[in-house]
Amino acid sequence: MIVYNVADRESFENANSWLSEAQKFADPSTAKLLVGNKADLPQSQRKVSPADASDFAQKHNISWIETSAKEGTNVVEAFRAICAKVLKEQQTEVFATVS
Repeated sequence: MIVYNVADRESFENANSWLSEAQKFADPSTAKLLVGNKADLPQSQRKVSPADASDFAQKHNISWIETSAKEGTNVVEAFRAICAKVLKEQQTEVFATVS
């Protein structure tokens, strides 16, 4: 998971380097998910729009979700999404080995 604060543009911009590090040191099939936290904040405090996050995710071919740890919004869903990606990759590897 690559997590940024929706009220901190710099944290979002750092996602590029975090993703590069993950791609550099992790297996290419490693599951990745972009997570924008603090989605409960008012629009006036946001520095990263959902469109920005969506564009980043599409550019890097990864999924994204916004969460609020404070309110518990989409936190479980984010973990379920990353777990689903891991399980799918494991199944793909098993089928490739069996074939």
